Amino acid sequence: MTASPLWFVFIGTGVLSALLSMRISIDQEESTKKPESYLIYIILSIVVGCIFAAIIWFTTKDLGMAFIIGGIFTVCFLGSYTVMYVLKRKRWTEEIEEQ
Repeated sequence: MTASPLWFVFIGTGVLSALLSMRISIDQEESTKKPESYLIYIILSIVVGCIFAAIIWFTTKDLGMAFIIGGIFTVCFLGSYTVMYVLKRKRWTEEIEEQ
């Protein structure tokens, strides 16, 4: 199934849909406070990656696979948090410039 080119179109469409819905949800927020520190998002991503790595390691006892899965989850969460942070930061700076 994953060898089909249609699979890549499906994955690309899903990622694009998630990014666009994230932008809409950020725009609907009515918060005028400054966004949290980016360090919080980095730490949260690492914690999520470690949790998933621990789950894989405890179930399969394969340390290599645990590092790979944990790294993938860390990168995925960090990517979505980065997009969210950039959108919030951009909106906050635009609100500050308007005042």
